[in-house]
Amino acid sequence: MAAEPGPSMATSAGESTGTGAELIGNIQIAKILELLECPVCFDVVLSPILLCENGHSVCSSCKENLATCPVCKDPFTTIRNLLAEEILSRCPVACKNKESGCQVILLGGELSAHHQICDFRLKMSCILFPCNLSCVIMSTIYC
Repeated sequence: MAAEPGPSMATSAGESTGTGAELIGNIQIAKILELLECPVCFDVVLSPILLCENGHSVCSSCKENLATCPVCKDPFTTIRNLLAEEILSRCPVACKNKESGCQVILLGGELSAHHQICDFRLKMSCILFPCNLSCVIMSTIYC
């Protein structure tokens, strides 16, 4: 005789969201990702995750524009938060371009490569040349 499937959790609209264990797992991952949030851009920090002298983490792209830690104002070190990087590498994370329509969810360690080629990267009209093309913004290069 086949085993009966486990009970499903339901939302207020009545759709199934999976078993209780799946829901608990998703909640735990969401809480972990909150701890790995950059205090500057509020995205999940991606490797390399760098530390200030007091152990606060900030993502490497934000650190490039900061002289001191935004939390405590102490200087940054060159020390990476390897534990946070390892935890992140095991958590599924949505692309930072989710609000623009990207539906990709990858393990944290794989997101940086995806962000470089994501079709939903921020685009804007060219400000350097009157070429009327939409350019993908990458770092400080516009075209």
